[in-house]
Amino acid sequence: MTPLWIRTEPITRHDGPSGALHKVWPRSVSGEVYVVELRPGHPRGHHLHRHGGEWFVALSGRVVLVVQDPDSGARAELDLSGIRARVEAGQAHAIYAMGTPALVLAIADLAHPAEGTVPWPVSPPRGAA
Repeated sequence: MTPLWIRTEPITRHDGPSGALHKVWPRSVSGEVYVVELRPGHPRGHHLHRHGGEWFVALSGRVVLVVQDPDSGARAELDLSGIRARVEAGQAHAIYAMGTPALVLAIADLAHPAEGTVPWPVSPPRGAA
């Protein structure tokens, strides 16, 4: 079961004779948009944002998002295959490439100033190299 502090949505795919269209983000964007390159054994993140949440979508490769509640220690590991996942403000998170390099689309609600981003170590998911 996905904890209440992570929201997931399916990614819509439209197939046609010329290929597929993956609608990875169906809304307008008011914050920042990143494409993050991941290499196995070199996760990204390990922080939390005090203001604003963030969405994650795997564009290529297998990616696991690990989210941890800093107060309770509760954590979740989410394979981003075919879904987009939202991490709320105040939740520590990190993304891991599993087995091969990967690309991840990250969409933040707002620009994250450096003083609003707090380093927070997140243990790797099961099966991470």
